[in-house]
Amino acid sequence: MKKSKLRTFLFSLLAVLSIASYTYLTSVTTCHTSSNATEIEEIEQNIYLPDVVLIQKIFKTGKQIVDNSL
Repeated sequence: MKKSKLRTFLFSLLAVLSIASYTYLTSVTTCHTSSNATEIEEIEQNIYLPDVVLIQKIFKTGKQIVDNSL
């Protein structure tokens, strides 16, 4: 019986945290849509995503290989 109560508590906690995070993300998204587009672009330019850079390098190398073979 004790395990069942613990599982119920953890599941309830997870559900409450999920709803809270969804509410927070929704409120943050609405705040960003009301701000200027230039501010959003500046923020996006300052973000460094190594996985995206790696994919861009792979595509660039693939294009170079295809262009050299033609």
